[in-house]
Amino acid sequence: SVESGINSDISGQPYCVSVLKEGYCTAEPDGAFRADGTISLVTGQQTILEDTGGPWDRNFLVAKLEKGLTPDNGATVVGTHGHSDHVEGLFPNAKIIVGCDISVGDRYLPTQLAEGQPYPIDYFVSVIATPGHMGRDVSVLVKGTSEGTVLVAGDLFERCHDEDSWKELSENPQIQETKRQMALQIADVIVPGHGPLFSTGNDDIDVILELSTFFCCKNGLKGSYDAISSFPVFGQSQCTGSAGQSEQTVLVGRRDFVENEVFEKGGA
Repeated sequence: SVESGINSDISGQPYCVSVLKEGYCTAEPDGAFRADGTISLVTGQQTILEDTGGPWDRNFLVAKLEKGLTPDNGATVVGTHGHSDHVEGLFPNAKIIVGCDISVGDRYLPTQLAEGQPYPIDYFVSVIATPGHMGRDVSVLVKGTSEGTVLVAGDLFERCHDEDSWKELSENPQIQETKRQMALQIADVIVPGHGPLFSTGNDDIDVILELSTFFCCKNGLKGSYDAISSFPVFGQSQCTGSAGQSEQTVLVGRRDFVENEVFEKGGA
């Protein structure tokens, strides 16, 4: 990952991603620290606000959103996790996603986010599970912007080059490391929880990632492979072939077209 001069307002069709407030986290001499989460807005066919900051951000947020999104109109509000600098109850009429829970008012909707399945907003935007920092963290994946695929990642990443700090803030560093590597592979730009957005250094067009090999199941039965299933945008691949067929290599093509696109190669 590399720091970049990417503008905090990323244009796109059909979606744009805007960083309304850049998060920060700074240590103080007495061992305390000051932190506030990044607040991001995805606009286009639908409106998605990701992380609303702490209660101290209320007036800032109202001023920023007064021309479009207000506490009284419909939208989707995503809280990447339950820390107080990321979730502020400003939108009672919105669809609220906090971690793996999705609700409208007091009605909680069925979801498989906790099982690693994405929650699609539409074809271009989905909420994906990225646990580790806390047990039920989520991120928002936005395809088709002028910078490619953008992952608004909450505290999956504190900031670019956060290797000195993220593990000590993590509830499960092993799982978080896995999800961080996934994020670096599927996204072109990452919006972290406490710093400026950054480029992953990936090329956006016609990238093919060799993920791993797996033993094909017999007689054309559907089988799952852990490394593929753990990538929320991939899911299961279809194994075909006669009994006794040996291993194949799973390849995943362009990140802006990954849904339902799993390419296989290998001999019969």
